[in-house]
Amino acid sequence: MGDGLMIQEGSSVKATGRIAQIPVSEAYLGRVINALAKPIDGRGEISASESRLIESPAPVFFVHSHYGEILYEGDTLVTFVYEKSRSGDITQGLPKVEQILEVRSIDSISMNLERRVEGWNERIQRILGIPWGFLIGAELTIAQSRISLVNKIQKVYRSQGVQIHNRHIEIIVRQVTSKVLVSEDGMSNVFLPGELIGFLRAERAGRALDEAICYRAILLGITRASLNTQSFISEASFQETARVLAKAALRGRI
Repeated sequence: MGDGLMIQEGSSVKATGRIAQIPVSEAYLGRVINALAKPIDGRGEISASESRLIESPAPVFFVHSHYGEILYEGDTLVTFVYEKSRSGDITQGLPKVEQILEVRSIDSISMNLERRVEGWNERIQRILGIPWGFLIGAELTIAQSRISLVNKIQKVYRSQGVQIHNRHIEIIVRQVTSKVLVSEDGMSNVFLPGELIGFLRAERAGRALDEAICYRAILLGITRASLNTQSFISEASFQETARVLAKAALRGRI
């Protein structure tokens, strides 16, 4: 007879026969923790002891009937309330990830951003003192930028129910933040002012020359970071393929 009662009034019931059923979604099936039902023979009322206790994962439920009340076919017994995670629109999420990785400028910037940055620098100088305050501040800034990029990208993917480990995103973020820009007031003759070099290369050159190289950290987009890598395959896979391949051939990299 479908969902609900399986028999009509006055019908004969066999021992261990099914007399009623309640539709339960497959995703929310419970498990029997204590079987109390006994086979019955003949007709008669089912007492409360002749039932089964089922542990259900539903956090909230509402009972629409009371003990001893007569139920009819089609009556609602219990209403379960389940929580469902809200997902964002995939058409809006992917362009957001591209905007983050390409480090594109946003349309509007908070008006109090400059005031917050000035307050942050003042707190660092008061705690650590001058002149080391700006060095620690720069290190904290690039570290917090990397963490912020990973969290923003994870937020977009998790809104779609996609689980990605942080290490996969951290590899991309490390490449995006691995370059520094040589300052124009640098005292070294190894690099030209305004030249874009790797952070580790600048550190090694500074230790070899026993002379500090003035540079500042820069946040590149994933396309620009790939065009400034040592792998010609990575360079050619984005933009200016003909120029990259020709330069690699002249340098004997192919």
